[in-house]
Amino acid sequence: MDAWRRAVAAERRAAGALVELSAIDLAASSDSTCAIDQEGVLWCWGALDDEALGEAVLATPRAVDLGGPVRAIDGDDAGYCAVLTDGSLACFGRYFDGVV
Repeated sequence: MDAWRRAVAAERRAAGALVELSAIDLAASSDSTCAIDQEGVLWCWGALDDEALGEAVLATPRAVDLGGPVRAIDGDDAGYCAVLTDGSLACFGRYFDGVV
């Protein structure tokens, strides 16, 4: 978790934000991890294989835009599903793409 905080802080500083962030939820698959910060931004890192996100191995967390703030996330080997603050469900990953 400390490595994630340092990586997110570096990304935020690079974007001009100096706010320290804490994860409010965390999910992992066999090859990647995603976390939600206190502002509802979803950050993912590791091997992501998704049509919308592209195939990439991310050493540092990258913000993933699901169309709004996220309040919860769960994942398995098929991908991730996140509950947005408006109540909608967005799934992405190996077998998912977009809001369902």
